[in-house]
Amino acid sequence: MRKLLLFLFISLASIARGNDANPRICVDPAVEFVSAVCRTAGFAEYVNNANATYAWAVDSLFTPFGEHPAIKYLQAVREHQDVGYDAIALLAVYLTADKGGLQLRPEANLPAEDSRWKSGQPDSVAVLLDDLYRQSNFDVFFRSNGEFYDAAAKNMEALLEKTDVAWLWDFFGKKPEDGEIVISLLNKGNYGMSRHRASGADESVIVVGCFRLDKHDIPVFDGRESLIIHESSHPMTNPLVIDNFDSFNDNLSLAAKLMEAPLAAKSYGGGLSLMCESMVRAVEIQYALAHGDSIAANYRKTSEMMAGFMFMPEILEAFDHYTANRRDYPMIDSIMPVIIHSINNVDVNGRYEEMMNESPEILACSLPYGATVNAGEPLAISFTFSRPIKRGSFGMGELHDLEIPDLSDTRRPSIEYSDDRKTLTIYLDVLPDMEYGMTMNGSFYRGHSGYPGRGKVEVMFRTAK
Repeated sequence: MRKLLLFLFISLASIARGNDANPRICVDPAVEFVSAVCRTAGFAEYVNNANATYAWAVDSLFTPFGEHPAIKYLQAVREHQDVGYDAIALLAVYLTADKGGLQLRPEANLPAEDSRWKSGQPDSVAVLLDDLYRQSNFDVFFRSNGEFYDAAAKNMEALLEKTDVAWLWDFFGKKPEDGEIVISLLNKGNYGMSRHRASGADESVIVVGCFRLDKHDIPVFDGRESLIIHESSHPMTNPLVIDNFDSFNDNLSLAAKLMEAPLAAKSYGGGLSLMCESMVRAVEIQYALAHGDSIAANYRKTSEMMAGFMFMPEILEAFDHYTANRRDYPMIDSIMPVIIHSINNVDVNGRYEEMMNESPEILACSLPYGATVNAGEPLAISFTFSRPIKRGSFGMGELHDLEIPDLSDTRRPSIEYSDDRKTLTIYLDVLPDMEYGMTMNGSFYRGHSGYPGRGKVEVMFRTAK
């Protein structure tokens, strides 16, 4: 998500605890169509190839329409107004597919909800999208994939059965309304939003992307309980942050400026976005603690701080006080003055300096980039850090789809630390006539105080024949 949306809670109690009516879980034709159009338009956040067969089918359908006015229109508003990510999802959930075409819901007022949309633009693009929907016969394509979509929805239900959403009701002190979960096969993000209705309460919608498949090439969501907790927490905390934003001093904007780079890497920026995201991430940590995962909770605390959310200690301490004194703090709203006071009294520059000083930065690699080496004996590569790293810190990431080398099976140990733990040496088994590559990210490593590292080193080498 690029800009802040008001996320509304989806009540999943019926699945988690067997109460009331189930939330609707579906693949929505309008959302899937708009995602496919943005994929064709080259929006990177909507180019998800996790299911190559499905992506190929979408490309086969839409490639002949690459010059359609709807695609050109979306490309233009992206270039000039930065329309993308959740702004596209917002448009999609206000469109309805009916009688072989698309219509914009009459209650839609996108410019009021997201400033990237200008007056009249949603109506204009809706007309163009309707034309493309009809020309491409997308309704036929959508119906032909019905069994695939239903199978994905069943896997989402399996995730909800493992997620203790009822815990959120207790934590927040109030019960949220029902809503809708939309599975999107083509986007890379997860977006939550409020969809206004002509009558009655606003409807909440969460759009969930897909990244893993089972052996039958059906999207699965195992292990993503935190996704539901995260998105479901926004409606409880975002309004509190927005309503109380003027009570915060300059610490939020200063922190957002100091942590601009890591925040921008996640498409966040500004004090309001920083605070809203900090709150829901703190709720995720509370959820982990409440469910017996203190190791993950402690790991997340420092990781979130280095990711830009440096007020995590203050929010978590306030949450601990809140949960221990529920008579005095019956709802999450009542703890906000404590959070505001604590954050306003943080020495932000001092906190930032401490974090940077305690975070080990990866500095260099002993093997020159692009070097050619001999295969046979285990290959030793050393990496240097600015500060000592904890034992057990290790990870290798992908680089340009190159083959990642394996840690040596013949040389033990295959990982060594220098006495001062500022140098890490790994031993790799490599084959002749190969090209290898990997990324050593500083975030894979931890300093003495638990802060994850910074920086990265790209390693690429070839082996002789």
